[in-house]
Amino acid sequence: MKFEVGEEIGRGGFCMVHHVTVHDDDGAKVGEPMAIKRLRDDLRGSPEGLKEIRERFEREARLLDDTLDHDNIVPVLYRNLGGKNPFFIMPLADENVWSRAVEKDAGNEAWVCGVFRQVLDAMAYTHGKGVIHRDLKPENILLYGDHVRVSDLGFGKNLTGETTRLTRSAYWLGTDAYVAPECRPGMEGMGPPADVFSLGKLLMALLTGQHPEEGVPDVTDLPERFRYFVFRCCEKKPENRFAEAKTALEAFERVDGRPVFRELESELEELVESWFVAPEEEDLEVVRQIDQLLREHPNEEALFTRQVPGLPVDLISQYVEELPDAFAKMLAIYDEHVSGGLPYPYCDEVADLYCRVFMRTERLDIRRLVVARLLTMGSTHHRYHVRDRLLATLSMLDEEDDSSTVAMVADEVRDNPRSAFAAEIAPKYELVPAVRTAFKTALGKNS
Repeated sequence: MKFEVGEEIGRGGFCMVHHVTVHDDDGAKVGEPMAIKRLRDDLRGSPEGLKEIRERFEREARLLDDTLDHDNIVPVLYRNLGGKNPFFIMPLADENVWSRAVEKDAGNEAWVCGVFRQVLDAMAYTHGKGVIHRDLKPENILLYGDHVRVSDLGFGKNLTGETTRLTRSAYWLGTDAYVAPECRPGMEGMGPPADVFSLGKLLMALLTGQHPEEGVPDVTDLPERFRYFVFRCCEKKPENRFAEAKTALEAFERVDGRPVFRELESELEELVESWFVAPEEEDLEVVRQIDQLLREHPNEEALFTRQVPGLPVDLISQYVEELPDAFAKMLAIYDEHVSGGLPYPYCDEVADLYCRVFMRTERLDIRRLVVARLLTMGSTHHRYHVRDRLLATLSMLDEEDDSSTVAMVADEVRDNPRSAFAAEIAPKYELVPAVRTAFKTALGKNS
């Protein structure tokens, strides 16, 4: 094979890419125009730096050629990693998604979702192979028509056996705006959640047409349906993000409005509307249908998080009072969906819902779930509305009529390490003695 190198297409921190035409030994052109990637000429003056850069370059080629084989990942067509000028050849892209977003399609939600789903498919496969990318950004996502391929795995690492270490200088070759907080100042200890952080920033960039700021982003300017997804991807602590790209993909399928989800959401909305107009003797049957719809689809997170807090107060009352076992099971599913990091305003919606539920049931299991969730959520998100709603609700307990609930609440407050958050202002509320003492004890434990 012979390679005719053409004009430069682009360059990054340590590589440059040129057009290349491949000819066979007889001089005949082989296939369509391609791209050749090789080390930048101007880096050859630093032997130590070049050694590490070359290692990264060779790692990228081997990951793409030997480990990863996916339709949404750039393939290596030819490679030569020996000699002074290592290179590999890949299909020639039309452009990267950043240039398309800036010039034409930023904010085009249909286009953004189509692109982003392909990236998620690629990264779900990559994480499944035990590989992390470590430099996801829109310039590294290539377009071939409408087909997307992830490229630039120079920072990539195979977690199943590779023990390479990137230096501080290597870190700065990345792009700060897309790098997860735990990656600073070096890149040791990274895992799939670091890529998830970059995926959230990538989606944000495509929706806005602007590179995001460094660190945890403000999602308030994004279209509403994407806010929670980006918020969850970009949580400061890795353990609060989606664990890997596969989990993020499953969540994004709901955000993206899969046909099955849209049908379920529409069906639920229609049932709620029919409950409003149903004769009194038929409205309980509608509630049963709502319960069946929700509990038959426990994994539809968006269905629960978007619809349950908005159920009418009287419908919830009927649901709790007349179908208590079914409601308890449904609420347990919902509680799982809200057990992680949440957008701050949504915490207030959860608090309002849970306090309404608390006042409309005497079931200790449901009331305990409410108290436990609001203590934890209010503390971890520093939501004063959550704290105030909980304390106001607990102040309505009667020492004699609600003695079992009082005992349960007192135990939960004493045992829950998050109680100190609410205990600070508990004296301002007229709480029954047992609950007031429990908050005082909790405050003492944490002082």
